[in-house]
Amino acid sequence: MAAYIISRVHVKDPERMKDYAARSIALAKTYGASYPARTDRVEALEGSYDGRRLIIIQFPDLASARAYWDSPEYQELRKLRHAAADSELWLVPED
Repeated sequence: MAAYIISRVHVKDPERMKDYAARSIALAKTYGASYPARTDRVEALEGSYDGRRLIIIQFPDLASARAYWDSPEYQELRKLRHAAADSELWLVPED
């Protein structure tokens, strides 16, 4: 079953974030990932939306998502993301 990494991101350094995004997307695709959503155009149907960018990455399964997250290549990219943005990330398995 599919698994998702979902994140909310407040970009502090757009140039660094652009570099991070290009490199992390290319890496994630090697683990079978697709990106159903990468947007800041969110409509709050209930509650409120705080303006942070929303990213949903879909992986074929939980093992692929974990392999991406734990890979040495992504560990280096995490440092770049931390320098470029404040973010929250969740790993969500499909039920």
